[in-house]
Amino acid sequence: MLIIDSSRNSAKMLAEIVRSLGASEFYVEPDGEAAWDRLSLFDPNLIFCEYSESKTSGTGFVRRLRRSNSRSRKVPVVMMATGVTKTMLDEARDTGADEFMLKPYARRDVERRAAAVLLNARPWIEAVDYIGPDRRRFNSSEYKGARRRKADNKTPVAGLEQAVRILVSSVGKLEEDRSQALRSILTQLEVIVPAMRAKDQGSAIDDHFRTENISGHPEHTGALRGNSCGPFGYRHITPGEAKSSSGR
Repeated sequence: MLIIDSSRNSAKMLAEIVRSLGASEFYVEPDGEAAWDRLSLFDPNLIFCEYSESKTSGTGFVRRLRRSNSRSRKVPVVMMATGVTKTMLDEARDTGADEFMLKPYARRDVERRAAAVLLNARPWIEAVDYIGPDRRRFNSSEYKGARRRKADNKTPVAGLEQAVRILVSSVGKLEEDRSQALRSILTQLEVIVPAMRAKDQGSAIDDHFRTENISGHPEHTGALRGNSCGPFGYRHITPGEAKSSSGR
């Protein structure tokens, strides 16, 4: 675990809390530059970062981390501040932070944020304009209501559609940010290609069984398109029929 906080007292308090929660290895750094040097030697599973609009600390550090080639670029980040405004929340979210935590914090606040990002990680978005966890459920540890958004119950089709949208957008930004656009394109292809292969294999298997059904059971040919037809061309058997047959 890595703590980035310019306040020695605040950092000490947080260090004591994470130790009480079971963290066996963690480091405290006063700013983003020192934290960046630390990342070359240490791979944390969680980062607590003090909010700042500096280019090297706070949001600047998170933005740099997400766009880097560091092995820690996808590590969850909880941003902290003594006060919060909508602008601060938007900035933290748009740079790729996972959660926002107010100071002073209690043990339960730290525990809640850690559980949210480590046990219920959101889908990773690898685009050009944005890199980080899905922004549609930012600061999810604070939400206690029903999950009604489509993103909360994302289907394979929805994930595929999103990958295609990001792919198209990334292709259009090759001249703007070539390295990130290429990384984004490759990431989306890792979603799209297996999905298309699975679809093709499913279609081939389905066509094979349909052909076998028609050639081997011509009496069912006309029923293949009926509503009472099973997946391979056979009529659905009702529970009553199954019970009757088993008693013969």
